[in-house]
Amino acid sequence: MALKDLFEVALTALAFKSFGLFCINVIMCISGGYGTMPTTTATEDVGRQRSRRTASSYPLASAEALNAMSLHVLRSVEVFVAHDDDDDDQCLRQTLCEINRFSRRLEGTDRVWLPVWSLGLSWVAGRFTTAEHASSAMLDYLRASVTGLGNSKCEVIYPRCSIQEVSKFRADRRQHRGDRGEL
Repeated sequence: MALKDLFEVALTALAFKSFGLFCINVIMCISGGYGTMPTTTATEDVGRQRSRRTASSYPLASAEALNAMSLHVLRSVEVFVAHDDDDDDQCLRQTLCEINRFSRRLEGTDRVWLPVWSLGLSWVAGRFTTAEHASSAMLDYLRASVTGLGNSKCEVIYPRCSIQEVSKFRADRRQHRGDRGEL
């Protein structure tokens, strides 16, 4: 068995396991557990009260924090789809920087998710680059992410980007696709 085949089998097994855990989580939420599952239940017939402990759950993020996080993620996807090599990827770097800068203001475990997202987006963007060395492009994207985590002023470091121009480009592209009857 080649290493490629072994890797494919391992990823398939991981995908099935992840889907199984997702299904179990959905069933638990539907049945009223809402993420808190009893860990121990002790009963005795001698008149002691029944004790029930639940696993401690992390505090849920507020709706405003989730909306802001999703706005940053969707904006980064829009910039990634619209970016081309003419702008030297300034907009994507600025977006990665801003995502990580915003994540510093979040509390609890929510601080982790946007940097993880930007790490993945840095990898994907590096793989889709037309540059000769994809690894150097990935490192440039990671540098932008780390710069944001350092609370730098992203708009000063990457001044050649206009998010409004990216949005206009995407709207024009959607309009053009609509004229041709494509999805």
